[in-house]
Amino acid sequence: MELPKSLVKCPFTPHIIRVGRGFSLGEIKESGLDIILLKKLGLSIDRRRRSTHKENIEALKNILKSMDVSQTSKRIKKEEALKTGTKKKTVKKTSKLAE
Repeated sequence: MELPKSLVKCPFTPHIIRVGRGFSLGEIKESGLDIILLKKLGLSIDRRRRSTHKENIEALKNILKSMDVSQTSKRIKKEEALKTGTKKKTVKKTSKLAE
């Protein structure tokens, strides 16, 4: 699956659309996705940009439809641990002291 690129309008000539630096926070919020999830997917986020474009919101919603994002990896791990009844084993780190 090819990841979408964000599209922005040039400030001086608004009829020109080019590939942007990343998706704006407003676009991410309107699409219903999480910033952490987008970073895990490898999509870039442009925190400086304030504009929202319909094309970018639709592209992010298509990601949400194509992937079952309703369950994040943490939720899946917790559910598997509850089903099997096992907890994650913790290993104590021992430090070697010079005697």
